[in-house]
Amino acid sequence: MPTVLVGSALGGCAGIEFDKWLSHDVSPSTFALLGAAALLAGIQRNVVSLCVILVEGTGQTKILMPVIITVVAARYVGDFFCHGIYHIAMEIKKYPYLDHHVRTEFVMFKVKEIMSSPVRVLHPVETVETIEKLLDKSSHYAFPVVDETTGRFLGLVRRDQLVALLQCGVFQETKKDRIPKHRRQRSVVDNPLHNLAFHIRDDRYNDDEYDEHAWLLDNITMSKKNMRVSLDDAFANRGQIKKRNRNVKVTKKRGKLVVYTDSAEKHLTVNIGAAMNQGAYCVTETCPVSKAYGMFTSLGLRHLVVLGGPSGGAVKGILTRSNFNLIYMEKRTGYDLGHK
Repeated sequence: MPTVLVGSALGGCAGIEFDKWLSHDVSPSTFALLGAAALLAGIQRNVVSLCVILVEGTGQTKILMPVIITVVAARYVGDFFCHGIYHIAMEIKKYPYLDHHVRTEFVMFKVKEIMSSPVRVLHPVETVETIEKLLDKSSHYAFPVVDETTGRFLGLVRRDQLVALLQCGVFQETKKDRIPKHRRQRSVVDNPLHNLAFHIRDDRYNDDEYDEHAWLLDNITMSKKNMRVSLDDAFANRGQIKKRNRNVKVTKKRGKLVVYTDSAEKHLTVNIGAAMNQGAYCVTETCPVSKAYGMFTSLGLRHLVVLGGPSGGAVKGILTRSNFNLIYMEKRTGYDLGHK
């Protein structure tokens, strides 16, 4: 809104001056709209969406061509001086900026030349102590889950999902911990994920209009006999977990979430396989970088698992935004990619 107001004010002032000195047929309101379009395009560098929003929002379809010309001109003038505001913000935050244009040089390289390896992996069932140590010593946001015997890739689990499992105390039930039937409370389904789901809020719903657990309708399907959980990220992406009466500490270390549980729970096991994303994207280690780069940018991925080995299903590496950075690729491949 500040950008729109400043651009409209500057454009309106220019329209008033044109109406005063050049022609009385000039409408200052038209120049106010063009001024807002020019300033928005110069700062944000978006073209098509900006034209559509301004024309549909104001209903001024007659000035569609002037808006298009203004937006394109402002975009190219801004590119002549510096990057857009979002690009600059990513550079300040030290996030690698990936252009959607795939360079022709990327065809010459294979994924195994730029991937990060070795990778910290998890098994479908892990102890609380193992997960806690992994979160504490590692700075990664996601971890591949592999079969314990074959090493075959099964899925991908996020750091916040692991923290949710430990904080909510969703442990795998053993014969020693099993509660007698006459002491169990009646529930819809006897599944630990069902218990966990009711402790994660989804910010898509307001408390006044919807129930805070309504996101379960999108992730869990229940029948009379069993329950099926969504295979693609079983938990909410930005869920807020309610506090429970357990001695669990969740904090941030090096900018990453870590969790510290009670010593009496270190030996308990967690079923990671029930919470992992079983539809994670992956490529082979011989895949050209050009195809992996196009997949990564077009799908908006954060992680791309690289598979290989004798069976073709073992985790050999992982790709993130940092692996596609031109400076990083130049160091790994030894070729000059024209980075400025």
